[in-house]
Amino acid sequence: MKNAVKYSAFIFITFLYYQLSGQVIDGKFEKLAKLYISSKFEGCFDKAESYTLSDKTKKDAEPYLYISMCMVEFSESDDEFIQEEFRNAKKQAVKYAWKFVKKDKNDELYVQNIEFINRLKKIQKSEIKANINDANYRKAASAMKAYGQLNKEKDILVQLFTGICEV
Repeated sequence: MKNAVKYSAFIFITFLYYQLSGQVIDGKFEKLAKLYISSKFEGCFDKAESYTLSDKTKKDAEPYLYISMCMVEFSESDDEFIQEEFRNAKKQAVKYAWKFVKKDKNDELYVQNIEFINRLKKIQKSEIKANINDANYRKAASAMKAYGQLNKEKDILVQLFTGICEV
């Protein structure tokens, strides 16, 4: 009887542990979360990229989010090697974030990670402003399209502003 109680308690605690620890952005890709949290961005990027190329996991949205997050970190890095290796990191971050938004069908991950999406939007806004100040409207329109892709719903003002820049 004592063993049955101990065994039941062990199973219950184990169940609770897995339920609570599985809350790392859907809990499906814990390796990516551990790599990202420990600031091993290159390893996280490589692992997430392998998930996007795998037939089993290429339809999941989370690896694309991690690639985007790593790209933002690469763009803000002071390391010359990383700067050389990932020259277009900001542009790639937005590209993979767009893929994340597109693949997240039920908007669950999008809502949980809205802070990161807003951070990317701020990066895009500064790029748009810089391009407009330089009178480079083609690049401003391109950056505005990318900004619009980060939204779940179509934004008419973004489309209008993109059209104005294109004209």
